[in-house]
Amino acid sequence: MTDVQRNQIRNLSKDGYGYKKIAAFLELSESTVKSYCRRHDIRRRKPKVVHDLCRECGEKLYNTPGHRQRNFCSDDCRKKYWKEHRDEIKRGGQIEIVCPVCGHKFTDYAKKGRKYCSLWCYQMRRKND
Repeated sequence: MTDVQRNQIRNLSKDGYGYKKIAAFLELSESTVKSYCRRHDIRRRKPKVVHDLCRECGEKLYNTPGHRQRNFCSDDCRKKYWKEHRDEIKRGGQIEIVCPVCGHKFTDYAKKGRKYCSLWCYQMRRKND
């Protein structure tokens, strides 16, 4: 490996390129690039981009490209926001079920397999069988 290639590995890694892309660009093996980066403590750094503002306090959020987008600047902001906006919480997959013992209608998640509205109804059904 030449000095020019070493410098290119450092520069490309700082720009956020992965081992595979660097190896393909420099026509080296991926393991050579990876071992060189590890030996010389060269870490990939993806540039952070201002994407949006915190939904609660309005502070700037710095998101890394290719990662999940942040909506809140901290856990405290997230908890405070969802405590005040409970009506916005998406609760999908719920179905309405009728209890076979008392006829009471209740909702539950679709894949749970719940049949009875309460423990009392379940026990009554077991008693009668």
